[in-house]
Amino acid sequence: MLENIYDVISEVSKKAKLITDIPERFPKAFENQIGKAYQASGSPVKFLVGAVQHKDAKGSIYYSANQEYYLAAVAMPLVHTFRAYQEALTIHFYPTNVDPQSSQEKVFGRLRGQSEGALDVETTENQAVFETLKALSADGYTEDDIKLLKKFILNSSPLGAGKGIVRLDGYVSSLYQTLRVSQSNSSVHTISGFYLKNPESERLAIQMVDDYLESKQYEASSSLEQVGEYNRILAGAPGTGKSYQLAQEVKAVIPSEDDRDKLVFRQTLYPEYSYSDFVGQVMPVKRDDNITYEFSPKIFTNALKRAFEVLPSGQNVFLILEELSRANAAAVFGDLFQLLDRVDGKSEYDINNDYIAEEVFGEGKRKVYLPKNFYIWCTVNTSDQNVFPMDTAFKRRFSWQYVSTAPVRSPNINNPDITLPRIGTVKWADFYTALNQVITQDLGLGEDKQIGQFFLQFVKTDVASVTLQLKNKLLPYLWDDVNSVALNGKRIFKEDYLNFSSLYNDLSVKEVFSDAVYKHFSVKESD
Repeated sequence: MLENIYDVISEVSKKAKLITDIPERFPKAFENQIGKAYQASGSPVKFLVGAVQHKDAKGSIYYSANQEYYLAAVAMPLVHTFRAYQEALTIHFYPTNVDPQSSQEKVFGRLRGQSEGALDVETTENQAVFETLKALSADGYTEDDIKLLKKFILNSSPLGAGKGIVRLDGYVSSLYQTLRVSQSNSSVHTISGFYLKNPESERLAIQMVDDYLESKQYEASSSLEQVGEYNRILAGAPGTGKSYQLAQEVKAVIPSEDDRDKLVFRQTLYPEYSYSDFVGQVMPVKRDDNITYEFSPKIFTNALKRAFEVLPSGQNVFLILEELSRANAAAVFGDLFQLLDRVDGKSEYDINNDYIAEEVFGEGKRKVYLPKNFYIWCTVNTSDQNVFPMDTAFKRRFSWQYVSTAPVRSPNINNPDITLPRIGTVKWADFYTALNQVITQDLGLGEDKQIGQFFLQFVKTDVASVTLQLKNKLLPYLWDDVNSVALNGKRIFKEDYLNFSSLYNDLSVKEVFSDAVYKHFSVKESD
């Protein structure tokens, strides 16, 4: 249930070191969001070059550097983890003192710095904390969780926790020590508190940092050519963020939206998609009273033409093909298959194609080839690979990258609460990963049947809206593509569900899943 806070500190510290030379302006979406949030709180802001101007309720003006917003976003996993530890330690702690927090601080404070085994045996001094830990074990916290909590209580020096560890602002010292930033005159902790109160601002801040770090990753390589992935496929289960990843990587190479409009060509494939849809075809054209037949170029030919046009300037052109396996890829590429063998980015073998050559070069007899600035990047949904299987010869001409179903690091990105009978309330990330374990471990199905965190997109996070998403999108997939294809006799739903309508109606009011699902949660057996 608890993340290892010491591992979180290590990850945050590594990422913080990369926050250098940040852009002078925030992304527009981020500016708009935090501007509205600050305005609603009565503290309007003005965005300057490299800084944010704040005005408090008394009219006083102060400034925060843009870098502090980036650092605060980097530190949020630590803030959330620290607060999870605080919540665990105080949920069953009931002091009789009039000032509960003061009492808690004294009890926990007396234990700080004691030996590692100071909480293994109950004593008069540790009684309240010892009972709290026992209660947490009954709540479903694991042995590893309890060990982490004991370490958190007894040895907080690695955390930099100068203040009481159960104080709401107890994470502040830890935050600054991890970021290696002086607390004096810094507003990073204030911004982290702002993110806590405004989850949408936090989400956009983390996205801003991720985009920035991805662009830094590409800057570290002197050129895209060094990567060598001219023909590339991102493959993974549905909802793993493959399209988003490609979009972010392209954005890192071509930061300007206007340039991307000219240099990025995107197409989603479907079962009826053909060579003529991809390359072009001869079509009748009416000119005055005459009908002529002319070649009408499509996305591949248009993208190739643009690549040759900008080649002298050193610009790169991307052809993004979504859902590649939903069409017959070998038929779609046809004679272009020969061009996919590349040496230093350029096609090793040319082809003769008068229509493409005439459109691209203005000369039909020229050889057609892919230049080194032309990238073909694709996505493949692994659960759809059986629609049009790709042969080995085609597949080996692409660099394949597997995209995991693992949740993203931020706890607030597309991760609402899921409330269901017997399971109770859990995060979506915990729920879908448990389903994935059932799919592969209990039902014996392949990873292609799993789902990713973005299989469902939660715009609204209230219980009714989330449950409706589960009913209308998740249940049909589990019923049609998972429950019905298990070969070992096990099911993801209870065996007495013989039709989908009953399952749909019962999801929010009855226990519809099999015991294989419930065993992954700390739940009590039903009466």
